[in-house]
Amino acid sequence: MNLQQKLNAWIISRIIELSINHGISIHELARKSNLSTTTIQNIISGKTTPKLETIASIAMVLSGTLDKFFETVDDNIAAEVHKYISNGYKL
Repeated sequence: MNLQQKLNAWIISRIIELSINHGISIHELARKSNLSTTTIQNIISGKTTPKLETIASIAMVLSGTLDKFFETVDDNIAAEVHKYISNGYKL
């Protein structure tokens, strides 16, 4: 599994985790984040790789900030992302 796949899998699990914890349905998450239900469904099913602004919209609803959304990211994934970005690459 490459870095993008690892990060996407983590984002999907985080969206599901926080949605369950806050009792927010896909429809409610879509409405509150100004995204379509289809977009949320496609992200959760892995059909779509979300852009940062999409993740930020979802994060604001589920955790208040992007930092809080990513606060539990696996250290290995975080280190890989940091190394990848510091080498001048884009995700």
